[in-house]
Amino acid sequence: MYSYERFYDHFVVTNDNEIMYHVDTEFEAKKNVDALNNGEIPSNKNSIEGGKNYVVYHLHTELSLLDSCTNHKLYTDRAAELGQKAICFTEHGNIYNWIEKKMYAKSKGLKYIHGCEVYLTANLFNNKGEKVRDNYHTILIAKNYKGFQELNALIDKSTQPDHFYYKPRITFDYIKQYSEGLICLSACLQGEVARNIVKGNKAQALEVES
Repeated sequence: MYSYERFYDHFVVTNDNEIMYHVDTEFEAKKNVDALNNGEIPSNKNSIEGGKNYVVYHLHTELSLLDSCTNHKLYTDRAAELGQKAICFTEHGNIYNWIEKKMYAKSKGLKYIHGCEVYLTANLFNNKGEKVRDNYHTILIAKNYKGFQELNALIDKSTQPDHFYYKPRITFDYIKQYSEGLICLSACLQGEVARNIVKGNKAQALEVES
């Protein structure tokens, strides 16, 4: 019997724990499962053939303290072994060793995707002029060369004395101005969307997501 489950921001259709297809919505997943269980071939399936078309876009190495102890070469080697076509590293707050990662990925036949898990803040200072520690996590991925330049500029800005406070920070307003070539993901449980959901503020979570 086939079934489906949520996998990050999409759904996967499985058979005895083997991933068969990935689709974008739960509705598509259910249509695939119904068709397969009726002996039919789904018309809207996206085969991932053992992971060949799957791209990791939220990935930390040992450079992101406490989140990983694995070197980027080990991840890249494994991705190449699985037949994947690209890889995206999103370290915390910076784009550490991106040139080395890009060159190594290229040597293994993988496309390097430029990304970072950044720290967002609504306000750098409170009414008293004191720095505020209210960081949210979000993932930024460059979708083209303009996005590559924007992400580098945002990271540079986040490390300046007026922005840095415990972590390199970017304001919401600043990211809105320089994100034409960027893809923004909701990140992890420390993202603003997830925090609002945990607190029961679903309406606020939807507003942030939109």
